[in-house]
Amino acid sequence: RILFNDDNLAKLRAFDRAQVDDERELKLMDSEVIDLLRDLCDYFLLEESHKVLEYLISFFKIHLNFAVYALELALPYYSTVTFARFVQLLEFGEHRWQLLLLNVQKNLVPLNKETLVKQCLKDHSLLAFVQEMLDHNTESATVRKFYTELLLNVLRHQFEHTTQ
Repeated sequence: RILFNDDNLAKLRAFDRAQVDDERELKLMDSEVIDLLRDLCDYFLLEESHKVLEYLISFFKIHLNFAVYALELALPYYSTVTFARFVQLLEFGEHRWQLLLLNVQKNLVPLNKETLVKQCLKDHSLLAFVQEMLDHNTESATVRKFYTELLLNVLRHQFEHTTQ
């Protein structure tokens, strides 16, 4: 591991993605950051994980360079204020769910289940994103529960509207 290796601490303090010449080393670091974000998913609401996220924001600028992976970490907690505060830090640029997250970012308002379900029905890429979250993080009970509940709510909503 590179991220928490004592030998690399001085190097990480002066870390600048633009100045890394070794593409292989950069990809390895990126891979470790992404793995760590996925591993943190089950612990997102714990204060200890917030300390790790502060570290990742400070040294690796995850709110800029890994915003989609950071969203992957936080999305199962869509209805919490912690989610809203975290999403406020993320910078997506032009993103397909920008309108969905805009209210969260501007007003610090968590998403509600109905909004998330309607977004999945309107834009299937969000449900595909959650499916990819599950594919990449099969060990996470949080992601499995989130995906299952979301899928069931989408199917229920679709069924209710087709039978009317």
